[in-house]
Amino acid sequence: MKNYLLIFFGVLLIATGCSKKQENAKKVAATGSFKAPANGKITKDMAEKYVAVSKALNKAVFEQSKKIEAFRKRYKLTEDMTELLDSTYIKTHPVTVKEWKRLNKEWEKKQNEIYKNIGMSEDEFNWVAGALIEEKNADMQQYITKAFSEKNAKNKTTEKK
Repeated sequence: MKNYLLIFFGVLLIATGCSKKQENAKKVAATGSFKAPANGKITKDMAEKYVAVSKALNKAVFEQSKKIEAFRKRYKLTEDMTELLDSTYIKTHPVTVKEWKRLNKEWEKKQNEIYKNIGMSEDEFNWVAGALIEEKNADMQQYITKAFSEKNAKNKTTEKK
């Protein structure tokens, strides 16, 4: 059940993110808020922020998934919540739809706060994610992988206690 919810939430975030990325790309082009380094290399500062944002987003997704599961149960929605895509359901359940929109706005606000608090734009985060696969960033890929491995090791140690 949780897997369906996480998959649905993930697809929703991706779908929302894709349109926002297009909007953000236009804004960035207009404002110049993030410019990739000319050499295409990820800096240590970028890598550290990328790890921090990733960890914070991961925690936030986990917290948001609990809220979505409670929402789903409260309004007696199916596991995949496809009702929220049905035009008849949308028209006949305005309270449910309003609450769903509120949850989505809450998520967007949380996501924006994470980027702002860590000092990394979503565009920079996405650029780092894409640049990690390039050979010239192999050292930063290892650095980031190690940072995530250390986090997972700490979590496993905490779970055993």
